[in-house]
Amino acid sequence: MNNRQREIVIQLLKNQGQPILVDEIANKMGCSEKTVRNDLKSIETILDKFEKTTLIRKPGLGVFIVVEKEDEHRLYSEFQLTTLNSDNDEEQIRMLDITYELLMSKKPLTLHYVAKKLFVSHQVLKSDLERIEKWLKTFDLELVVKQKVGLYITGSEVDKRRCLANLSLLIRKKKDHPSYLKETFSPYEIQIVEEELVKLQQSHSLFYTDETNERLILHILVAVRRLKLGHTISYSEISMKGVKERDEFEWSKKLLKKFEIPFVIFFPEQEIAYFTLQLIGAKRRYTEHPVSTPSPQNLQVIMRDLVNGVAENTGIEFQKDAALSEGLFLHLYSAVNRITYGLSMKNPLLDDIKRKYPYLFNGIMSVLFDMSKVYKLIIPEEEAAYLTIHFQASVERMQGRKTVLPQVIIVCHLGIGMSRLLQVRTEEKVEGLDVVGCIAKAELKEFLKNHHVDFIISTVDLPNSHIPYVVINPLFDEEDQNKVKDMVKDYNVEKKRSVLSTLVKEDLFFAKQAYTHRYKAIEDICNVMYEKGYVTKEYAQSAIARERASSTAIGFRVSIPHGDPTLIRKPVIAIATCQDPLEWGNEMVSLLFLIAMPQYTHKETKALFKELSNISQDPVLIEKLVSEETFEGFCELLNGK
Repeated sequence: MNNRQREIVIQLLKNQGQPILVDEIANKMGCSEKTVRNDLKSIETILDKFEKTTLIRKPGLGVFIVVEKEDEHRLYSEFQLTTLNSDNDEEQIRMLDITYELLMSKKPLTLHYVAKKLFVSHQVLKSDLERIEKWLKTFDLELVVKQKVGLYITGSEVDKRRCLANLSLLIRKKKDHPSYLKETFSPYEIQIVEEELVKLQQSHSLFYTDETNERLILHILVAVRRLKLGHTISYSEISMKGVKERDEFEWSKKLLKKFEIPFVIFFPEQEIAYFTLQLIGAKRRYTEHPVSTPSPQNLQVIMRDLVNGVAENTGIEFQKDAALSEGLFLHLYSAVNRITYGLSMKNPLLDDIKRKYPYLFNGIMSVLFDMSKVYKLIIPEEEAAYLTIHFQASVERMQGRKTVLPQVIIVCHLGIGMSRLLQVRTEEKVEGLDVVGCIAKAELKEFLKNHHVDFIISTVDLPNSHIPYVVINPLFDEEDQNKVKDMVKDYNVEKKRSVLSTLVKEDLFFAKQAYTHRYKAIEDICNVMYEKGYVTKEYAQSAIARERASSTAIGFRVSIPHGDPTLIRKPVIAIATCQDPLEWGNEMVSLLFLIAMPQYTHKETKALFKELSNISQDPVLIEKLVSEETFEGFCELLNGK
């Protein structure tokens, strides 16, 4: 389904039961009536999977949709255009094909060659290239288009490999979607590298996460392919300081040497050094020995200040949780090494984490922002999201666990923080199960030899398992809970009065605004808040600085910008709706909640962020809020009236 068809569905949903003439839809979409009629045929076919939804066409009256409550939420969730890369499966795969071709080609490619190979028009290809160009810039790469020459990508070899390693993030990756890059290699190539990596870990008592193992395998295979194309990393592209003195350098040297004969390739010293950096920054599940770091004292201080800062921001005594300290130390060891050596890591769960845990994520980002001034260490939002998982697991550990029955093992391909969070959430949210442990896929075979397990909950597919299993998302959302147990308690059933509605003010309600940029929107609203005496004049710049550090969009067209709490005079929330969706990082936003909550309001702030998170997951409510033009009507919607 293309974006025009999505917009038609949304228009029909907004006018449920009210016929709209085809020519009205055509005028709004900027296309012909014939195109709209063809779109309606496609939409009708797609809507067949929604049992309680019917598309009705009446000659002379128009077309309308009849939807029962059960389907309304699903329809908005599936068809609402909330991101900058919302495409159908065919379009997404085409985007990957184009980007991969450009990155791996020895010479420029002509528009005609790419269009012919992918069976698309030049117009469609140019549209794809605009999106690809924007995405490449996030890796400091540039897409060059030259007449009589063709298309090619410029940038460092390191940045091109980073881009290749994260290629699947170009699209809206669905659950259980296989790695695009991995599918370009043969099972034999993958097996060779996988087996040697297992031996490396066994030799040095290393326990990498499944995610890290996948990254290391792909890193080696990409290096082989790039070297055969004549593309070598240069010394100037990587930090060599102290690298050759590290144990990981000798490990890398011996490991890569084993691949030279089967792949008929030679790894020069700079390639060995670059792979050494990957090992230094690799995420571990746990370690049997004390972790040796370049500066253990500094790392302990950083961890202490992080825990104390987040505890102060949230009012939660994280210092009492020993398991949090253990998990944070392992993660920060890898994270600080990655940052020190310039190894950026994309977090595929970033947007989900920001949406599900906005209170903790924003509290952590605030602490990291302050710490960056002290330690000259800038921890990006991707790493902050992983840290959020550790702190969220700690919150749920300290809240206590429910008593359940035995016989369940969880297989999680991510790090220790995510594993612990998933285990705690499973025990808390599902009755009738006893989680006996949470392990990596690589450890499952050995575990089953010594333990009886009736059921497996896994974040990855287990095609050879003889024990029943279910595949879930690591964040264990409602859909996944229903997979594990049909009856899942709704933890939001308890209807409480909206905290949000007590903080919003009519003189800070701005409906149908025509903002041109998110920073301008923040500045304009903050200036009014300053004039009304709620914040200081500097609050606008602090909110923009926070926004630059990490987008405050939390999904489904909602953003929650906020600034330095020390610059707040009175707690308040300003609300603005956009006349047209506004580009907000990687999201499109129509509803803004500009928050001004002082540090002393821990309880209220936590409840507020929980409410905002719930709103961001209710597209039907969001649509009503965005459409509402009166302050009174907006508040009634917040209070469920």
